[in-house]
Amino acid sequence: EKGYVSIGCAPCARPIRPGESPRAGRWWWEKDAPKECGMHCSIETGVFEYRLKTLLKQAE
Repeated sequence: EKGYVSIGCAPCARPIRPGESPRAGRWWWEKDAPKECGMHCSIETGVFEYRLKTLLKQAE
């Protein structure tokens, strides 16, 4: 109703604009960075795993 389709903490989330991706409101100041908090990844390797998966997907 207010444009928040992906929930996060107050400083890290904003309502999305028409036509934007549902994740566009998360970490909105990060332009080309992964938009993941890492909460669902292991602490030791979470960032590495996410970046590796992203690079492999881009290489396809």
